[in-house]
Amino acid sequence: MESLGIREAALGDGYPPYNTLLILELRRIKDMPVVKVFYRDPHTSLLMDVTSSIRGCKGYVACPLELVLGCCPQYITSDREKECHSKKSKLR
Repeated sequence: MESLGIREAALGDGYPPYNTLLILELRRIKDMPVVKVFYRDPHTSLLMDVTSSIRGCKGYVACPLELVLGCCPQYITSDREKECHSKKSKLR
């Protein structure tokens, strides 16, 4: 939620409660791939459209996939093995 920039729109200052649901919908509108994101509060079961809160998607009802994929480079690692514990990890 934080990486997409939608946490504050969905939760304010809080953290997601247990059993929180995010729905990422991939659609094609006029031959362009777009994304919609919905948040479901487990206490009310209501779906909230938080698409326009995605970084770089302000004002979009359905955000172009290209913008979503380019929204968060600071969260992309250059070394997946190091970040995700390689097969040789001593943690197992």
